[in-house]
Amino acid sequence: IGGTASTYLEDVEDAVVAMIEDVAQLSQMAKSLEEAYEKNQDKQMNSTLFLLSVISAVFLPAQFITGLYGMNFVKEDGSPNMPELKWRFGYGYFWILQAVMLVGAASLLLFVSSFSRGRVKPLLQHCRTLCSRSCC
Repeated sequence: IGGTASTYLEDVEDAVVAMIEDVAQLSQMAKSLEEAYEKNQDKQMNSTLFLLSVISAVFLPAQFITGLYGMNFVKEDGSPNMPELKWRFGYGYFWILQAVMLVGAASLLLFVSSFSRGRVKPLLQHCRTLCSRSCC
């Protein structure tokens, strides 16, 4: 091989090596983009599951009470076994209980929401400082 061909082949080899390095760098960039996308998807999935869990926790007590009072509790003679079923306003009592449970669950939801957003932590720290001042 002549000197001109040798120089040309060395230039081609340098260009191929540079291309291989570029491909390796692009491959690494694509891998990091894929990992970032997966992290984002995982974060979004966790957020969705958290929301579904909170909603389930809010409605679970009401679901339990509804299931409990929806059962047929009767004695062998056919009379109701639960005292609330004999009361004049037993049905109203049920709905008042449902409303109280809903308000309690909604309050818990707001507290958890505020706590996760960082609004409760400063309040708790303030209460601790007040408590430590008054205790000492």
